Amino acid sequence: NIELSNAATAQEAMARVQEKKIELVLLDLGLPGTDGFEVLRQLKANPQTQSIPVIVLTAWNSTTDKLRGFELGAVDYLTKPFNAQELKAKIKSLVSLRRLEREIQLRSVELERTLKELQETQAQLVHSAKMASIGYLVAGVAHEINNPISFAKGSANSLKRRLEEAKLQLKDSEVMKDMEKAVSIIRAGLERTEQIVSNLKTFARKEETHFKKHDI
Repeated sequence: NIELSNAATAQEAMARVQEKKIELVLLDLGLPGTDGFEVLRQLKANPQTQSIPVIVLTAWNSTTDKLRGFELGAVDYLTKPFNAQELKAKIKSLVSLRRLEREIQLRSVELERTLKELQETQAQLVHSAKMASIGYLVAGVAHEINNPISFAKGSANSLKRRLEEAKLQLKDSEVMKDMEKAVSIIRAGLERTEQIVSNLKTFARKEETHFKKHDI
């Protein structure tokens, strides 16, 4: 179904095109006042109307006029008298093509939006996968570090006990003071390292909100 709208002047034609959803323009070049060439130029210069197909339908049949019409953007140029059946076929074909182009444009916009959403989702999934990999790596490193720390802490505690026993025999010895200071430094370093490992484990399990059963 095609709704028809007539305009007697160039100004009226431009107003109709602006206010209505026009799918095709049949343009007579012999308009009163401003000629049809100017209407065609304005239609093709306006981004909102430049895609509307224009068929020139006129008594001006010179080669110069035809070339100018095509140069300004007309899709066809028919001179009077014309074949009505041929004109109807051209109109039907161009309107169908115009509607198909609009549908393709809408689909293209939808596809672009869907593609953007998929790309954003993919980026989020990649980021999540990277964070999960980092978490597993951190958990493994923390586990490997924690074992030697435990051994070192046990040895440091044993050493401290031995120093306490030796202290009774070596009162006010400078060697004893140096050894006690060294043991304190070792313990402080181990406790600091142990805290770092604990933080790493917390980071690796930061997505866990409750205990889970595991078959060990």
